[in-house]
Amino acid sequence: MAKAFDTIWIDGLLYKLTLLNFPSYIVHTISSYLQGRTFEESFQTATSRKLTLLVSYLQSYLNNFQRWLSEWRNAINVSKSTTIIFVRAAWCFIQPQPVTLFGVPIQWVNTTHYLGVNLDKRLTWSPHIDQVRKKTAQRMGMLGPLLNRKSDFSIRNGVLLYKQLICPMMDYACPAWRSAARTHVWRLQVLQSKCLRLATGAPWYVSNRQIHKNLGVPLFADHIRALTASFDSKLADVGNP
Repeated sequence: MAKAFDTIWIDGLLYKLTLLNFPSYIVHTISSYLQGRTFEESFQTATSRKLTLLVSYLQSYLNNFQRWLSEWRNAINVSKSTTIIFVRAAWCFIQPQPVTLFGVPIQWVNTTHYLGVNLDKRLTWSPHIDQVRKKTAQRMGMLGPLLNRKSDFSIRNGVLLYKQLICPMMDYACPAWRSAARTHVWRLQVLQSKCLRLATGAPWYVSNRQIHKNLGVPLFADHIRALTASFDSKLADVGNP
């Protein structure tokens, strides 16, 4: 029921409960709880269902920001700025007029790049992981002469090469994209398995899981889970709100 308001077909759920001979009072209780429910985010007097009001707040903030930039004589490249609205998967809206800074329109986009992370409007993280896979594959290609069966590199050094030069590219900013679907994370696992197999020269009949176990390298999903847990544990000691 965790996503009952978002993705579950409520009528189909109630129908299945009836077919499974659930007591009618339980079906009615669940029906009254699920049907006709909505939720929204709020900021000051604006809500997530009032898009025009949110845009007006953004424009007001940009106007104040513009005055601050002028007062302190700071320059900003407006042409490199973008605006994006993060929405639920099933929510559609008519894109509003662009907001402006110094009279220059800032276009609305569906995907934007910030601090090395690609953010898409539905926060699926698929564009970000696509980019990570592309960069990782390129680096693996550069290191190919060292990570292959004919190389004189030891297995230990090959794994160290992976941990130092490849893995940091793959797990960069994982506390931010931890909510990515398992299918997306698995695409990074495929790259990790390929790299470790190259580094060890393991034959085809040795499973990827066995290679990970022998090398003491966790599966990628477990790796980012440990990283995000460590990150979360440190947040309590951060004094900056």
